[in-house]
Amino acid sequence: MFRKILIAAVASLSLLSPLALPSQSEAREIHRRGHEFRVYFRGCSREAWRCGGEYRCREDAFRACHRLRERGFEVYLR
Repeated sequence: MFRKILIAAVASLSLLSPLALPSQSEAREIHRRGHEFRVYFRGCSREAWRCGGEYRCREDAFRACHRLRERGFEVYLR
């Protein structure tokens, strides 16, 4: 009887372990290769971040951020 309870507990923990990992929207990574700047945006806090583009010039990346903010998106630059 103890063995059945132990097996059931181990099986349930192994099925629930993927839920303990952070979701993709919470696990942000810095994507910077050399001198490239990436612009990420999303419409609301419940959406996942999407890449708006890669720019080698910082000013171009700032302009892209500004345009996306004017359209109502939440933006960050990496």
